[in-house]
Amino acid sequence: MKVRDFSRLGTRLALLLCGVLFASQVTAQRLVWLGTLPGGFESRANALSADGSVVVGMSWVGQFQTRAVRWTPARGLVDLGIGGAEDSR
Repeated sequence: MKVRDFSRLGTRLALLLCGVLFASQVTAQRLVWLGTLPGGFESRANALSADGSVVVGMSWVGQFQTRAVRWTPARGLVDLGIGGAEDSR
């Protein structure tokens, strides 16, 4: 092989690598801020549905008070009305 052939091979490999990297970006994950309940200061996700459309967890609304929550894209963070959410995992 000549030097010129190696140069062409390197260019082709670089283009192939760029194509693979670009294609992988199409299915990339994204991070969504869940927010907090009114008066709350922190939320934590404990489980995620297979398609990523529903998150369940807990939110702190006071120093030692937690509430069970559910998040969906349509409704955002919703208080499930269950206090002591530490046990609702």
